[in-house]
Amino acid sequence: MTKLLMREDFEPHIGKQFRFVGAEFSLPLDRIEGSGEQPPGYARPPFVLIFRGPKPGPVLPGGIYDVEVETGETFWIHVSPIQTMAADRQEYQSVMA
Repeated sequence: MTKLLMREDFEPHIGKQFRFVGAEFSLPLDRIEGSGEQPPGYARPPFVLIFRGPKPGPVLPGGIYDVEVETGETFWIHVSPIQTMAADRQEYQSVMA
């Protein structure tokens, strides 16, 4: 059984590069969003990882990726590009619910 990932697993990695294995992409973890409240029936408080990529440029396709943090830790997460109104970046999200 895999470990249930928690917000605390990612907080030390804000600003660090995440390499998306097999996709030739490396993106920094920009921020973590979520109230920290745990709704009834949830195994953990939900949160969202927001990654920051260049714009214009190629877009990382949505999918499940093995990711390697520059510190050596690895995670298996689903990442999707999201509509980003800022002209200087493309954002991606990984929803942990």
